[in-house]
Amino acid sequence: MAVTTAGTVIFIIAFLPLHFCFEDHEIAGLDEHNKFRKHHGAPKMKLTKDLNEIGNKCAKYYVEKDLFDHSCPYKNGAGENLLKGGSGKTNNWTDWVVGATRAFYRECNYYDWEYPGYGNCGHFTQVIWKASTELGFGAFANKKSLIVVALYKEHGNMAYTCSFVKNVLEASCHSESAAVNFLYVNLLFFEAVIFIIWF
Repeated sequence: MAVTTAGTVIFIIAFLPLHFCFEDHEIAGLDEHNKFRKHHGAPKMKLTKDLNEIGNKCAKYYVEKDLFDHSCPYKNGAGENLLKGGSGKTNNWTDWVVGATRAFYRECNYYDWEYPGYGNCGHFTQVIWKASTELGFGAFANKKSLIVVALYKEHGNMAYTCSFVKNVLEASCHSESAAVNFLYVNLLFFEAVIFIIWF
C-alpha cells in the first residue's frame, strides 16, 4: 500500500506471520510436535496447506466410512498417525490435536533404545523422525465418533534398523510424557474411548 503525504510516497508493507494462514489447532499441534522434536535433537517441522487439506479429507473419509485403518486414498505417500475418540462430542479441536500428539509421544516410555525399531512405539518414532520436516492435521466428527489425523513428509518409520538409528535420536523422555493430559480428562468426561494407530 502507498500513502502520499506532501508529495512524498511512503510504502507500507505489512508482514503477516506464517501462522496467520493456519487454524489454531494446527498451530498448536505443530508447536507440540516441535517441542518434543527439539528435546530429541530433531529439526523443527513446518505446516503445509496441502497436508492440512489432505488430513481433513482423510479424517472425513475415516469417520464417514467408520474406518480406522490407514486406507485413506489421498495421502500421496505421507506418513500417518491416527487417533480415534469413541464419542463425537467436541467443541475444541485444539485440545484433541494437542492431546493426540502427547498420546503419540507417550510411547517414548516404552521405546527400546538398545534395539532400534518401531515395535509398539511407531507413533512416537514418527513424531520425532528427523527426516520428517512437513506436517499437517485433519479432524472430523459425527455423532458416533471423531478422528484426528496427523500427516508427515517425509514418511517416517522406514523398516531398516539404520534408519531408526539415524532418525530417532536418543534422549530421556520429555517430562510431559508421564503427565496425564487434558485429552484423557475429556475422554472420561464424555465417556469416550481412545484408540491410536500409526503407519
